[in-house]
Amino acid sequence: MISIPISGKIDIRMVDYFVTTWSNIVVPIYTDSDRRKVDLELAGSGFLGRFGHRNYFITALHVLEDVAERPIRIIMINGVATLLQRVNFATDPQNDIAIAPLDHVLASTVKEVRAQVIPLDRMLAGYAAMPLYVMLGYPGTANRIKGAYGQTDRKLFGFSVELSTCSTPLDTKITLPLRLSYDPKTRFNSQRQVTCPPKLHGISGCPVLQPFGNAGGPEEIILKGCCAGMAVEWHKDTKEVVAVTERAIVALIQKLEASLVSPSVSSQ
Repeated sequence: MISIPISGKIDIRMVDYFVTTWSNIVVPIYTDSDRRKVDLELAGSGFLGRFGHRNYFITALHVLEDVAERPIRIIMINGVATLLQRVNFATDPQNDIAIAPLDHVLASTVKEVRAQVIPLDRMLAGYAAMPLYVMLGYPGTANRIKGAYGQTDRKLFGFSVELSTCSTPLDTKITLPLRLSYDPKTRFNSQRQVTCPPKLHGISGCPVLQPFGNAGGPEEIILKGCCAGMAVEWHKDTKEVVAVTERAIVALIQKLEASLVSPSVSSQ
């Protein structure tokens, strides 16, 4: 499922490409619910990335803090439910990032998990960045687990966004924010029907991807994608989503890797 601007500047096939190609990297994060007849509530999203020779689970720090006191915290990787417990995360509070090696996250999982990851150090020689970003995430209002009603399916949404042109100073703690324009009132779906998309609650921690194109012929564009960052804030007043950059995520990974190999630094 996708929702993109009505402007017509964006080819729907670009967004569909990301939804079909990268949907399995996105990880919904559930916790127990206080709502009547709702078993699990979606707290946020995360995603799986690869840097160097190691895979990582990446999410927004505030998502983990919001569910820290909840007795049940479940993530679903490629359809396999995993309890998120006794996992030490490396964090960057200034940029709202939390990461953990994927093998640590899956340490208590009995069932084999085949995880799809997106490279965080991908170089696309010969490809040009396109003026579009796609957020892939699980909106909370569309992803409540209600076992009594048979509602157990996860619903992934793709939201297209563009670089914001707003010059108003933004109230954000993110060091180098990636400001993305998103207006929920100007959306249509894959069938080109005007639609009202779900609210963005639950999107925090989702990947922000960017398509790169290479001319495959006079009327053909070959698409590939890169991770541009992670969505962490939604500013309704300026109709903007704030993301941390892929560079900030990689910097935290490199800091974690250095602590794991350096005898002078102890891991927490």
